[in-house]
Amino acid sequence: MDLRRAAIDRWHREQEDRTERAYLAAQDEYFHLYAVARNVHIRLRLLSDDMELIDHGHRAVKIASDIHHAKSEENHREVIDRAQEALDMFVTIAASRLR
Repeated sequence: MDLRRAAIDRWHREQEDRTERAYLAAQDEYFHLYAVARNVHIRLRLLSDDMELIDHGHRAVKIASDIHHAKSEENHREVIDRAQEALDMFVTIAASRLR
C-alpha cells in the first residue's frame, strides 16, 4: 500500500514539475518504499516455498512500481486499479495460507 501511494504521489508531482522540490521529495520517498517492498519480497522468498504466493507478491510490487510510468490520467487510473487488484489478490492468497 505504501509503495502504491508513493508511486501515485510521484506521478502527480511529476505532472506538475519534475524540477520542483516536491517532485524530488516524492521521488526519494518512492525509491525508499520500493526498496522496502523489494526487501519484504526477498524475505518472503527466503521464508516460503509457495511459488504462487511469491509470484503474486512480485506482481503486486511490479504493478505498483509501474504507476509512475503512466502516460495519461486515464492510464494512470487503470494502473492504480490493477495495482490495487494485485495487492488484494496477494493479501487474499497470503491470508488463506496463514489461516
